[in-house]
Amino acid sequence: MEQAKVYFTTFKATAHENLLQKLHRLMKTAGFENIDFTDKYAAIKIHFGEYGNLAFLRPNYAKVVADYVKELGGKPYLTDCNTLYVGSRKNALDHLDTAYVNGFSPLQTGCHVLIGDGLKGTDETLVPIDGEYVKEAKIGHAIMDADVFISNKGFGETTNQSLKWEIVRNVCLILYPGLVQHTPIERCMQIAFSAKANSGCLSHQVGAVVTDSKYNILSIGWNDVPCGDVSCSRKNLIDLYRLEDTQAYTEYELKNNEFRDRIQELQVEDMQIAKRLCGLPLRYCFKDIHSDKKNPMRSRAMHGEEKALATCGKECENGFLFTTSSPCEMCSKNAKNHKIKCIYYIEPYPGISEDQYSRSGDKENVAKHILFTGAIGRAYTQMYTPIMPHKDILRCMGIYDEIGFKSK
Repeated sequence: MEQAKVYFTTFKATAHENLLQKLHRLMKTAGFENIDFTDKYAAIKIHFGEYGNLAFLRPNYAKVVADYVKELGGKPYLTDCNTLYVGSRKNALDHLDTAYVNGFSPLQTGCHVLIGDGLKGTDETLVPIDGEYVKEAKIGHAIMDADVFISNKGFGETTNQSLKWEIVRNVCLILYPGLVQHTPIERCMQIAFSAKANSGCLSHQVGAVVTDSKYNILSIGWNDVPCGDVSCSRKNLIDLYRLEDTQAYTEYELKNNEFRDRIQELQVEDMQIAKRLCGLPLRYCFKDIHSDKKNPMRSRAMHGEEKALATCGKECENGFLFTTSSPCEMCSKNAKNHKIKCIYYIEPYPGISEDQYSRSGDKENVAKHILFTGAIGRAYTQMYTPIMPHKDILRCMGIYDEIGFKSK
């Protein structure tokens, strides 16, 4: 079976787009409008949650899907099958009560709820699947009768199993810090996460690490001004206004008439502003004052990925780039030029860098963008730092003496 294309989005919202609007855009991008929904029954497979449980998708999301299907001419309904285990979803009546209690009512979602395999879970049909070990599957009639099937299922049993192992691993580390070693990916991302503290940028601190194909670290970088320049975090707009500490500022900032006029318009010596600062320096970003829509590349800082890649040469071919924010278009092109195989990031940066640059051209030189999962920051230190050396723990437990092992 051909693998399906998976679309990903974060749970970050903006002032211009909330989570429900993002879901609608995600469905549109995934190709909902290419499906013929006209007068078709559309089964929306969703987990209604157990009674008293909160670990389920909110009905608000189901309504967005149902409304979109109706907009495209379809007839949506929510569905799930009864459970084999005893609980609040063992039969259709209890299942429906649970669904309504958890908010999946027609008034809330805009469509009805049908239990896929009937009252007692026996309303099913055999469907041939021609698998290696399983030749047919039992599917609920209410699902089989649908013309279109929309599922919020995860990515299969393999991913679920991986999730279980991750939970077990993290619980073990919480109970016994240092019991399991960190992964190479966590180690490299922790260094990138620490490196961003060196950044002199006022708006967004980014750290980056470049490794070879075996996760050996080649270079570290963070976003800041070029070597020898003064970071924005060390400048003061009041000093620039008064022409004090002139060594910290450029010839352009000190002598360009248009730039000086913009500073004079800011009224930085207003007494009310001085009181509100409470002695803090008035930092400023150069590109905010020198705004130029025709040439937006007015940032004084070099990007963290740019600095990290600058010293790598050919050693990083088929290697990895770790960055606390996904790379911009320029840094994606830079990574592609260095033949980086994979880019791990913590938070997404807006733009088209992955689709437009990282995936373009020669298929042998395509960098995957992967959202980082693991421990970083304080969690990394707490989970991977033993409370005391393991050897001392065994000695205190008397294990060494019991087995006759003598250690110093």
